Amino acid sequence: GSSESGEFLVSKAENIGAMILPNRVAADDPFYTTFAKRSIYLPVVRNMLPDVLALFDAADPNGVTAQRNETTVASQSLFLLNSPFVREQSRAFAERLLADKSLPDPQRIEQAHRLAFGRTASPDEQAQASEFLAAYLKTPTIQDRPEEVGRLAAWQSYCQSLLCANEFMYVE
Repeated sequence: GSSESGEFLVSKAENIGAMILPNRVAADDPFYTTFAKRSIYLPVVRNMLPDVLALFDAADPNGVTAQRNETTVASQSLFLLNSPFVREQSRAFAERLLADKSLPDPQRIEQAHRLAFGRTASPDEQAQASEFLAAYLKTPTIQDRPEEVGRLAAWQSYCQSLLCANEFMYVE
């Protein structure tokens, strides 16, 4: 019957204890603050709405919201440019682009644009990206570092500019 199949499933779950979470929601619980998966449904503690949600037009959890407001303001861009999460994602993006050591930079720029925007870079974007990377590598703080560290920092900043671009943020 059904009780036997349920027991079979439970007996095969080697880490069943880890799957059972305490019956509580705490805004500072690491499960919610460091969760590295995309989700539509995550708990929201009404009196502790994360700043990022308020900044990006989240509905007020204290009331009924029939329609959400949409804003585009400078503070949203500034948040993204200064966000540790965006910097981490930019670094991972840069590491992905730099993984193939034989790939020349123009092809890396093409790959970055295909991954970020789903299209190739225009000639102007190619030129601007090349100029940006070259200028970044000439800055005094980068010149004092080992070459690999400097290249990663330059590509990380370039990748961050792609991830913070309007074209990446908005779907038309």
